[in-house]
Amino acid sequence: MGNSKTRRRKGRKTEAFAWGITAAVMAVVCVLGFFLPHRAIVLSSGALCALSALAIIVAIKGKENPRIASWGLSFGLVGGLVSFMGFTFTVSAYSFYKEPFTPFWEICLALGLAVGVFVTVKWVWKGTGWGGRIGSMVLCTVLVFFLCCVSLCHLNYLMDFEPPAERQAVIEEKQVHRNAKSLDSYEFELTVDGESFDLEVRKREYKRYEVGDTYTFKEYKGAFGKPFYLAKE
Repeated sequence: MGNSKTRRRKGRKTEAFAWGITAAVMAVVCVLGFFLPHRAIVLSSGALCALSALAIIVAIKGKENPRIASWGLSFGLVGGLVSFMGFTFTVSAYSFYKEPFTPFWEICLALGLAVGVFVTVKWVWKGTGWGGRIGSMVLCTVLVFFLCCVSLCHLNYLMDFEPPAERQAVIEEKQVHRNAKSLDSYEFELTVDGESFDLEVRKREYKRYEVGDTYTFKEYKGAFGKPFYLAKE
């Protein structure tokens, strides 16, 4: 009986230690993200996402070993959250000047509906009322739509191997969007070829330039035919 309690106590300590160390490491990674170029953040978020998925698989297969399960689950969940934040916070840097709405929204909506219907019919339909069925389909559709849009926007950038063109425009206005639940965003309002748009920039760039200054940024054609502007790194 005493040995059983001791093992449980050690297991809880190991789990707490694993979560603490993992959270501390991920916090350092998040801080470093403020100083990394855009491409490095996107690529590292993708690599962390893959490692997190692998860690969760290891934790599930090694669930009989508390130490492996604790470390795998903590790294998988915390790493997955950090990679999700990396993908989400960087996607707003792309200024798709030819798109009135989110690019790729038709494909993402169709895929979201397909996944929503499949999940609902496969696992939720039986033994669930219409409220649960509709809620399940809507939740899956929205989640897949969001993840698909974010992924395609980043792939449109990462798979564009042509050198970007440099463009210049006069800063017409500076804007700061403050959010208590997420990071503040900094934007320049620019005009190119008679079309005005907002371009998200780093905080140091925001402080460096003033209204009336000429700002140099990059124009990408996009791997999937969706051109966009991106602040210089």
